[in-house]
Parts: sequence; structure tokens; C-alpha cells
Amino acid sequence: MANKHIFDVFDDAEKFGVVSMLESVKKMPYNPGFLASLNIFEPEPVDTDKVAIAMEQGRQALIATTLRGAPIEAAEPEPENIRPFIIPRLAKADKIYAHELRNVSPAIGEDVADVVGRKLARKQARLKQDMKLTFEHHMMGAVKGIVYDSNGVKVVYNYWTAWDVSAPADIDLDLDNATPVLGKLKRDIQSKIQRPIVDALQDGENANVRLIGLAGNNFYDYLTSHADVHKIWLAQQARADELQQTNIYGKFSYGNVDWYNYRGATVGGTAVGVHTDKAVIFPVGLPGMFRHIMGPGESIDELGSEGQEMYPGIVRDLQRNWWVQPELYAYPLFLNTRPDLVLTAVV
Repeated sequence: MANKHIFDVFDDAEKFGVVSMLESVKKMPYNPGFLASLNIFEPEPVDTDKVAIAMEQGRQALIATTLRGAPIEAAEPEPENIRPFIIPRLAKADKIYAHELRNVSPAIGEDVADVVGRKLARKQARLKQDMKLTFEHHMMGAVKGIVYDSNGVKVVYNYWTAWDVSAPADIDLDLDNATPVLGKLKRDIQSKIQRPIVDALQDGENANVRLIGLAGNNFYDYLTSHADVHKIWLAQQARADELQQTNIYGKFSYGNVDWYNYRGATVGGTAVGVHTDKAVIFPVGLPGMFRHIMGPGESIDELGSEGQEMYPGIVRDLQRNWWVQPELYAYPLFLNTRPDLVLTAVV
């Protein structure tokens, strides 16, 4: 095949069509990040570019005493808090230039399409890695209550204001106190974290709920070295050593909270993770609290179909035949419907 026609391989729908590319992207290995690995965001594909979420605010009221035969008190209707959300779009592209394929030499049993396909797969793998990292960034924002764009400044969604909920003040656990009062830390966790979250749950919601704390490095180190905690932590670490499960970014259970030392990163000046002196605590196992709304793609082929996690594509330079552009799109709305159940603790 002449070099000037090398991009003709992309006309092969069986190898480079949308369906085949979707399957290829789905099979690629990736490092999803810790929040993704928890699988707490329930996938929910939709066929529109916007959704309306109805939040039923549970309410309780005391019933007044009345005389027999007297009119009874009427229950007030459950108010509904409906909010519209436009599903964001994430998109990124790369390029394969003709000059990169100038000296393509297929191995025995291969053709040019196989060689080009491998190069395309590498490009797609990098795009998918960036997309998964962005998912993790949006999920972390949803957990904290505010989803920021890639620059860390622009707000995509603020779930505190969306649901008319006031963000609570940070809880000072006094972990950096050199002479702590023994037993106080556990009491603080119970009274300031565990009980407020459990009390905010509706009847029957706490059956399968457990609490998770995503801790920054300093917070985790202060917690595990605290006088109230250290012996318990050492015992759990010894058990982990026996099972060969130790990890510098580990897990530790204390005060009915599973504390995880979250491994964050700074990408392009934007922090993805938890502040080093803080921990974010929230329940998991509560149906519908965290949702991954997946919007549909933009092409005519996807009209009326439910959304998928990602949409790969290829754009070809038809005028000059100089390049092809692999692209990856996603339409995710990482939703937190109960930001009132999220608390932040500091050292």
C-alpha cells in the first residue's frame, strides 16, 4: 500500500468502525483511581442531555392530642425539591500524522492495518487514562459537594447550593495535640461524625450503611499515631502483614469509620484528592446517594439511544490526508443527592 494511501485502512469498518472501537476501548486496562474502585457511583444511562432530579425531603412531626370525635390533624404533603441538571461533556483528541507511519513495516502475518491499529490503540489508551483521571476528579468533587472543572477554579456543579443545603463547618478532631485527653478522640468521632450522619438518615436507610473517611497524608499519619489509636492501628497492621496486605496508602478502622489514606495527585496545577490535613467522611451503601448519569453521544447514530460510559471516534483529514485524529468523548454527571451526609474533619 502506498504511503499516501496509508490512511485508507481506516475505511475498514470491521477494524476501525465505531462498534469495534467501542469494544477496543472497553477492553483496555486502566488505573481507575480509588474512588472509582469503590464502585459507589451507581451507573444510570439516560437518552437526554439533561435530567431533572426530584429530592423528597423526609419530614417528621409530633401528633397533637385530640378529643374523640373532634377533627383530626391533616398530614402535610411531602414537598418535592426538583432540580434540573445539564449533563457536562468531556472530550479530548490526539493525532496520528502520516509522517509517523512513513516507515511502517508489518511483521510476518500482519498487514498495515494491524500496525496502524496498534498505534491507534496506544493513543486511545492515553486518552482513556486522562478520561478516567477526570472521572476521579469529578467523583471526588461530587463527594465533597462541589465539582470543579480541570482548572480547579470553574465550578461545574455545587450540590450544596443545588439542594439548598448549608455546608457544615470543618470538625476539628485535635489530632495534633501533643497531650491529648485519652478517650476524647473516640467520643468526638461518635458525637461529631457518626451520630450526626446516622441521625440524618431516614428510617430504614442505615441498614447497610457504613462510614468511609478519605484522609489526606498528614491527617492519616496523625490519626494512626494518636495515643488513643496507635495500639489498635499496630494490631491491624500486624494482621495485614500476616495477609501480606500492607500498603503505605492503607486502610484503618476506628470509631466505626473505615479510614483510607487517599493517594492524590496534582495534575497541571489542579489537585485531585483530599487536602493533606483533612478527611472527608460519608456513608456508602445508601441507594441513590451517588449516581453516575451517562448522557448519550452527539452523532446522529446515537439519537434516541441511552448513554454509554465513553464514545471513541476517528476524524480523518480528507482534504490533504496528512493525519487522522482519534477522539474520546464522555457525558458524565457525577451526582451527590445527599451532601448533607458528608462531613469534613481536620487534624
